[in-house]
Amino acid sequence: MSQNAPVPFRPVRLDLSMADVREPSVRIPVGYYLVECEGCDAPVQTATSTTTRFLFRVVAGADSRPNAGLGARLRETVTVESVAHERNHFPLSNALVALGRADIVQAFEAMTPEQQSNMTMDRLAQVFVRISSAIKGKQCVADVRDYVGRAQPTSTIEALYPLARWEEFKRATPYQAEGPSGMGPVPVQPMGPNGPTAGGSDLFADLNRSI
Repeated sequence: MSQNAPVPFRPVRLDLSMADVREPSVRIPVGYYLVECEGCDAPVQTATSTTTRFLFRVVAGADSRPNAGLGARLRETVTVESVAHERNHFPLSNALVALGRADIVQAFEAMTPEQQSNMTMDRLAQVFVRISSAIKGKQCVADVRDYVGRAQPTSTIEALYPLARWEEFKRATPYQAEGPSGMGPVPVQPMGPNGPTAGGSDLFADLNRSI
């Protein structure tokens, strides 16, 4: 076949379905931001971990730059569990506590060995649909840093803090290291229980309640 010969037609299918079309994450200045959670994705499991992705929208910047990043959306990979119990990740428990839903963490902790062994990926996905609804609209404080990967620097959430600390953090000067860094341990101050965990066989039955 010559170089100028026409290439046989190949049926076309879009690489990205409508369900996967999302506003891209943007890069914003390093600092503390008031963010609102817009929910989370279905969990994804590999041989070493189970993760999900949280979506946050910037509601306000710190007093020094109140309009910085306004309306920007940030996605953060959150680890549900690490097989090797590694600590160089962003734990789901910290994100939920910062968003005022420590009761969901307690529901996971209350699972019996039998309930854990009976959990399937489909069932876990159903639980995360309810978790996504429970955290949607909840606000917290995000410590946003630059992260340098294989491509250009991007904005990443280094830590989340409860909404009650925004009055403190919006006046604070963020720590600026000698250049961008990667993800480290993420300390979050617990806010305490947000109510009793659901009873009965379905520990996640009460996620839609108002708090």
